[in-house]
This record gives sequence, structure tokens and C-alpha cells, in this order.
Amino acid sequence: RVYDALENRTRAAEWYKRALQADAFCYEALEELFDKHMLTSEEEQDLLESLNIEDEDVWLQLLYSCKAKKYDQSINMELIFEQLEHGTVGP
Repeated sequence: RVYDALENRTRAAEWYKRALQADAFCYEALEELFDKHMLTSEEEQDLLESLNIEDEDVWLQLLYSCKAKKYDQSINMELIFEQLEHGTVGP
């Protein structure tokens, strides 16, 4: 947050990504990255794919995917929400 406050977006983004790598449940870091548009759509996808999320926490991957897909219209958001509601995982 210090780099973010100093308006050093590049360094802030790097440390937010490191926070997520250390703890995939660090939603605050993901929110800062995505809400402040610090990453390109491709970088968002790469980040999500690199997170160490256990199989039993697939809901977290789906939740993060919903947030990351703001530029990609090919994803069916209703399907993701349905999967989250029913605890099912699919393509």
C-alpha cells in the first residue's frame, strides 16, 4: 500500500501480486490490482492461473475469475454464479 500511496503503480502492482502469491486468500491485494486497473486483461489471467489454490477452494478461483473477466465477454457469468451457488465446478 505504501507504493500505491506514493503513486508508484508499477511497484505497488508487483507487491500486490507477491501478496497473492504468498496467500491466495489476500482479497485486498486482488481488489487493488483489479479495481485500480493495474494489470492488463492478459496479466490478470496469468496471475489467476499462477495462484496456488487448493481443489477444495475452487470457489475462490471462480470468484476471482468473475472479477477478472470485466474485459472478456466470452465468459458466461451466470454459469459461474450458478457454480458458486451449487458448489459445482465445470468448464
